[in-house]
Amino acid sequence: MNAKSALMLTIFSFVLLSTVSFASGIGTSKITFSSANLTIAPGAAGTVSYTVSLVSGNVWGTSTNLVNSANLSKEGINVSLSKTYSDPNYTGVMTIRISGTTKPGRYAVLLNATGDDPSITNALFTVYVKTSAVNTTTTVPPTVVPAFTLYNSTTKTVNATKGAKFSIMAIDGKRINVTIPAGTYVEMNNKTLSSYNFTLALYDISNLSAPSTASKDIVAYGFAYLVNGLISPNISFVNATGADMPLITTAQYNSSWTSWTLLGGKQVNTSYVGGSYKFADVWTYNSTKNEIVNTQFFKPVMWVFMIKPSNVTVTTTAPTTVPTTRPTTIPTTAPYTSTSSTGGYYAAAIVVVVIIIIVVIAATMRRKK
Repeated sequence: MNAKSALMLTIFSFVLLSTVSFASGIGTSKITFSSANLTIAPGAAGTVSYTVSLVSGNVWGTSTNLVNSANLSKEGINVSLSKTYSDPNYTGVMTIRISGTTKPGRYAVLLNATGDDPSITNALFTVYVKTSAVNTTTTVPPTVVPAFTLYNSTTKTVNATKGAKFSIMAIDGKRINVTIPAGTYVEMNNKTLSSYNFTLALYDISNLSAPSTASKDIVAYGFAYLVNGLISPNISFVNATGADMPLITTAQYNSSWTSWTLLGGKQVNTSYVGGSYKFADVWTYNSTKNEIVNTQFFKPVMWVFMIKPSNVTVTTTAPTTVPTTRPTTIPTTAPYTSTSSTGGYYAAAIVVVVIIIIVVIAATMRRKK
């Protein structure tokens, strides 16, 4: 090996080791806020600071993004971030501007942090829009009822002997899947149907807070089954003998997600209005697939997804205004875990390669002499 070849080998080895070293710099981050919520009047603005910090792995460039910008804009809410990219840890200021036409209530602002690690870290911030002042003491506030506005749906005809599968994407990009097992009929109006139209639908929610027994939970969004366009507890999925035949529902969420059954509302075109919570539903968490599973739903009714926030530190008290909740999400991706010994392995490898290169160059030079 001549000196030129040895030099090229040295350069190549350096580039290779540098690439390996940089590729190892992956990790997961989290976003925290200086307060859990803000109360802002229509036509005004507010600010809150946020910090992006490293949870696992090595320091690497991390971007901060606003996930639900389009939904907030529809409500007249504009959110801007002062800093959206850097190596963690870094801090920025989130500015929230409320238009004069935004309705009073509660709104979710969803941020996420992404880097070269494929996992995504989400963080939820709550904005309360105050009720405009009224210059009278005789005004009686209107009765507020829950409202479900159709966000997305999928429909097809089901042959009871064959069954069917449905899949729909929520606002957070997660999928809700429903399997209708073969042999599932529909019982309605004292008749058993072997062919029927089934709809899986997702809904934006307003004027609905969590039930009193789970008051700290965050209302995410609604979902429902419809049979021939109807949501009704008077309809049942049954087998050939008339016994209850539950469908299989899965959702790409972690074990902090759950749902409550809501009954008593009525359909208004594609929307659903009114109703109240009846009971919490039972979901099983599948850790292998990181999803929740329900095998008990056998009626086409309305359910409300809820989540216990895990990465927001509450430092203020929520106001008493009636909330309006938009679809939200909470992190569902398992964090990437990197041990602290990784950097030591790379350093040892570099030292060994460099020593080998030096010995080769020295031997080559010795032969020339």
